[in-house]
Amino acid sequence: MKHKSPTITLTVALLMAGFQAAAQISYNGDDLLLNFRDTADVTGLDLEVDLGPISTLQAFQGTEMLVSSNLVEGVFGAPNESTPIGMSATAGDDTSGTLWLSRVDQTPGTPPTAVSGQQAQSEQFLTGAAIDNIGADATAGTPDGSGAATVTGATSGFSYQAQGEENTSTLGQAAINFGSTQNINPSKGGAIEIVQSGAGAVYAALWEVPPTGSGSDTYLGFLTFQTDGEVDYTSAGTVVVQPRPYLSIVATGPTSVMVLWTNTGSYTLQQNTNIASASGWTTSPYPVNSLNGTSSITISPATGNLFFRLLSQ
Repeated sequence: MKHKSPTITLTVALLMAGFQAAAQISYNGDDLLLNFRDTADVTGLDLEVDLGPISTLQAFQGTEMLVSSNLVEGVFGAPNESTPIGMSATAGDDTSGTLWLSRVDQTPGTPPTAVSGQQAQSEQFLTGAAIDNIGADATAGTPDGSGAATVTGATSGFSYQAQGEENTSTLGQAAINFGSTQNINPSKGGAIEIVQSGAGAVYAALWEVPPTGSGSDTYLGFLTFQTDGEVDYTSAGTVVVQPRPYLSIVATGPTSVMVLWTNTGSYTLQQNTNIASASGWTTSPYPVNSLNGTSSITISPATGNLFFRLLSQ
């Protein structure tokens, strides 16, 4: 497992060790499934990843990789415009009818204003049955020994692909809605599936959704689907610590220098002619250029003494 937050390394190691140990392809009810499909190929392979009991993820705090890029690329190749990979996270409680569903998220880290739409218990049981069928079908697929299996993406039956296609009259690329039992209108949380086409990271909010009348939805965190196929999870309330920027000065000629710093947050470059003067810091007046994650100013001719610092905004 690849850890993203060094400040919580011990906590992550303990929790996720149990999470991974439970991720066997022998599916059990309430397991969280990550489901992948090639949205441009109706009958292509599905990839189903069993991450173990949803309760383990609910207890987890921090950021962690759930699926490696090697796993996704091994089935589909690298996601791109001609091979766009759809992904959802789903789980269902067969006793209460509570569901756990991903929804497209434009503002990762902040709960979307439109939460997942609650359904009557009878409808949510139907969705739970569809999720169970995906898990059961994954068992009959081709397991890779790490809690994942590839399954024929049939347009009928129990595959992930079928949950979008089985109720359509033609083999169009229907949205995943679990046999129309889930409302995917924007006012009800929007699409369950996010699609990675290689143009940048895409995000999904993860919601705990009880049946209508059984309480409010709970925002658990968000999933990040990277351009190389890796999927990461960040729990709600996790403080994402930006790496410290570096600040350096390099000579670019006999009488010119360049001041450079990394774009790892929102910073203002300040300068001071006397480092001992706390009141002497002012915003640097030189034009700022940004390229490939680095900002810089050029001073020419460079005369006298100037000291620089970055002020976090």
